Amino acid sequence: MAEIIWEVCPCDYDLQEALAQGLKVSPLTAQVLINRGIRSVEEGRLFLQGGLKALSSPYELPGVNEAVARVEKAVHRKEKVLIYGDYDVDGLTASALLGEILKKLGLEVEYYLPHRLEEGYGVKIGGLETARSLGCHLVITVDCGITATEEAAWAKKNDLDLIITDHHRPGPVLPQALSLINPWLAGGGGALLAGVGVAFKLAQALAEFFSLPPQAGVAAGWALDLVALGTLADAMPLLGENRALVQLGLEELKKAERPGIRALLEVAGLKWDSLDDERVALGLVPRLNAAGRLGSAWPALELLLTSSSQRAWELAQALNLQNQTRQLLEDQVWSEALTQAEEAVTRGDPGLVLTGWGWHPGVLGIVAARLVERFRRPTILISLEPSGKGRGSGRAQEGIDLFQILKNCASYLLAYGGHGQAIGLEIEAEKIPAFQEAFFYALEAASTRETFKPRLKLDAEARLSQLDLSLVEELKALAPFGTANPRPLFLYRGARLISIRQVGPEGAHLKLKLQAEGREVSAIGFRMALPPDISIGSKVDLAFRPEGNTFNGETELELVVEAMRPVAPSPITIKVDSPTSLEVDIWPTGDKDGTVSREARKGWMSTWSGAILEELKGYWEEGSQPVTIILSSGLGVLSCYYGLKSILPPEAGPLVARGPWLPEGKLVIPPSLGILLEPFELWRKDRGQKGREVWSPGAREAGRELSLGHFNYGFTPDPVKLAWEMASQAKRVLIYTEHPSQARRLAQLLWQRGKFKVGLDEGLIFEEKLLLRRQALAGDLKLLVGVGWCPAWFYPAEVVLFTYLPRGKEELELALPLQEERPEVYIAAHALSKGPPLPLDPRGFLAHLYKRLQAISLRKKALYLHNNVASNYLFRCGLNILEELRLINIAPHGEGIKVWVKGVPKSKQDLNRSWRYRQLCRDYEEVFAFWRELTRRRG
Repeated sequence: MAEIIWEVCPCDYDLQEALAQGLKVSPLTAQVLINRGIRSVEEGRLFLQGGLKALSSPYELPGVNEAVARVEKAVHRKEKVLIYGDYDVDGLTASALLGEILKKLGLEVEYYLPHRLEEGYGVKIGGLETARSLGCHLVITVDCGITATEEAAWAKKNDLDLIITDHHRPGPVLPQALSLINPWLAGGGGALLAGVGVAFKLAQALAEFFSLPPQAGVAAGWALDLVALGTLADAMPLLGENRALVQLGLEELKKAERPGIRALLEVAGLKWDSLDDERVALGLVPRLNAAGRLGSAWPALELLLTSSSQRAWELAQALNLQNQTRQLLEDQVWSEALTQAEEAVTRGDPGLVLTGWGWHPGVLGIVAARLVERFRRPTILISLEPSGKGRGSGRAQEGIDLFQILKNCASYLLAYGGHGQAIGLEIEAEKIPAFQEAFFYALEAASTRETFKPRLKLDAEARLSQLDLSLVEELKALAPFGTANPRPLFLYRGARLISIRQVGPEGAHLKLKLQAEGREVSAIGFRMALPPDISIGSKVDLAFRPEGNTFNGETELELVVEAMRPVAPSPITIKVDSPTSLEVDIWPTGDKDGTVSREARKGWMSTWSGAILEELKGYWEEGSQPVTIILSSGLGVLSCYYGLKSILPPEAGPLVARGPWLPEGKLVIPPSLGILLEPFELWRKDRGQKGREVWSPGAREAGRELSLGHFNYGFTPDPVKLAWEMASQAKRVLIYTEHPSQARRLAQLLWQRGKFKVGLDEGLIFEEKLLLRRQALAGDLKLLVGVGWCPAWFYPAEVVLFTYLPRGKEELELALPLQEERPEVYIAAHALSKGPPLPLDPRGFLAHLYKRLQAISLRKKALYLHNNVASNYLFRCGLNILEELRLINIAPHGEGIKVWVKGVPKSKQDLNRSWRYRQLCRDYEEVFAFWRELTRRRG
């Protein structure tokens, strides 16, 4: 099976934020609107509200004035008018609609539908002769005629006025008709209209011109059920006016006031009030199409026109039987065509040109579409006839203009027509081999290898924090869905699969439980088999849409999974116009021309993160690399390192942290260093080796620190309660815990309350942090839970709360986000009352640690420590100090380390010889000083 390319639409974050705020929707919904062509709040509001306001004037289409004038003449003369339609649902609904409006004007109406098998598609002279024999002087075509140049000439010669309404692409020569109404002749978005949509525009103009009563006009929903039915049947793009027409028409279809529609719904087993675009396309359209596919479409047209419930029921039953026959014929053609297609794919043919004797022409288009979906190749099926001619239908995937390709092969064809992805043709059987060669050549010239790879198009990458039932309701407002407006599909990366079970008939569906961002969510994959390389515990990427699942009266969020794959193997393509980066130039300049120097701006810095980044920006502007950031404590190094990682994209360059928690072998300075972070004592030991320097305000090296003012901190007895209250006031709140496990539990607790979307800052890549930032700026994320020593500089917080007591002023200040305005800061009062967070003195801690290691070494030669234990900052610093003093040996082993005690030292050790010990003492001094300061402030 061919590799499927997962393709994510590019995100326009600025427009996304503007739409989200202006329309009061989530950033995900805003991005879906952008993907549908929305570029302003006004356009978005019109898209969401739809209705009659979205309908344009019919006179924007050329030819409408002339057509209305000719109909006015027919009304005065009491002429008989023939409507020349087509045998598919688009043509049938257009015929019924135009016939109804003409009858409202008092005209006598005749209909002519070509027989698919005997005449084929389009206007024929035989049909025009029928119009004359019926005494008609005016013929109006619907859904056909734009390429009928010879037929139009015949009509003119025989005194038959011809109005052509069509939506197919015109040929190089236009027919000489009295009026041509076709969106292709107007240009612009009007080309979206279906054939029934074009007929509706003419009917709309006639209703206005003749001042029909409101109950007979557009405002009353007249004929919009027919417009929706025909537009969905022809798979037209559901954008712009097309979407508005279908949206309004679906509401009329739900009323089922037309006897034929009501009867057809009954035989299809569909409920009136639950109709949507999908049920119409799968339930009503095939049954209406069945008659025209197998022979005469008259029963289907009569069904739409009849006012008799009894007659409607009889016709609906007959159409249902014809549809069953059509399915049998389709299966027959599919079986034969599939064998040919597999051989052609094996040969490497870029497209499929398949032929068969006696294939029913009415099912060729359906089978061709199925083959395109399966093999991702443009497909043409040709039914060979005893006369030596072939009649064919073709379909193509998005990105291939099949109509244009046929133009390049037109010399081999008797006739052709259609759209970019759907065509019909007639050809002499003997010319099929030459046509196939020319078709393949034109196809290869118009496409690339990538064109033939199947694609899964995703609207945006999402976080679980963005998903809730309110988003589900927002996305429902984007319906009706269909061509160019598909059901929104999102990407989630790296969810862990924690349970799998098969449900439904014969276990056809997969019921999944996923874990990510500190919470669990249910998912289901309909008719989905579990990929062989995925099992419980796997990390997976998901293509999904959020839905509401109601059980026992309770509605919960559920992800409907369209595709699932392991995280690692296959790439996901994200369409971008330029590399993603986070805007960091956010500081005020103080004047209009922005010439204030960095030195002048230093006093304005409201957070330490801002001050440090301002210095870095200066060095970047000068092109000075490498840069060393010196901090007072090792804990500060970690905080600053993780803070920078949260706001710098990967292309910003290498970022390396050094400190007392690292063994000697990992303290070597890498070549071509970008940004190096290290604590003061290590800098003093290795000073003069790292180039330019940036000093943390806490390092206090005379004349070197960045100047910042003194800031106050508030205290709260319940930081979680305060966070909830602040978020309820529409403030963006960042709440920190001390450990990742606490953050996960807190995020789960806040999420379960269900009032706000809650984010969790854990293990996120740069792009995911950017998503959370944009979500917050758009007003869609009020609460973010993180870990204090791994600060969320990317999150634009207005309030920062600590559920624990930070280990020093440097850790607290570096936990504050990168932003212009300093946030309100609150610390849990109960944490302060427990005393300093590091109660032991460094010397006593090391003595206790060494004695414990000695006691263990009496029983074992070596002690194995897993990384879960050995990665603790204080513990690892202690081990490294003892190794630096040559009291123990440490070696990596598996997922941890092994420790050997070398024996009792012969003389007393001077701890001050260890720079790590000096740094640990400095860390302790910072912690105690900050605790004393806070205790004094609180009183």
